[in-house]
Amino acid sequence: MTLADSADTVSALVGAVGAAGVFTAGLPLVTMAQMGVLVGIGVLLDTFLVRTVLVPALALDLGRWWWPGGLSRARPAARNAPGSTPSPTPQDPTRVA
Repeated sequence: MTLADSADTVSALVGAVGAAGVFTAGLPLVTMAQMGVLVGIGVLLDTFLVRTVLVPALALDLGRWWWPGGLSRARPAARNAPGSTPSPTPQDPTRVA
């Protein structure tokens, strides 16, 4: 990303961020408190339900086909720099010999 790309991004977002700030500043205090409570509940649900229960369960259901480790096994030459000794390949615990 270049400096010009960063400047384009900031100039494109400045209107939306400004509008959101003006909108939020005009809300009553009770509404702001309710939004804060809802965001807090969302963070707690994400922490204690999604990341501790759903993500591991999904990983177990899907197996290893989607895990990034499969990409590194697909091209073993890309892992090692030219002239270096190849690193040992870890054993796949899901593969039956």
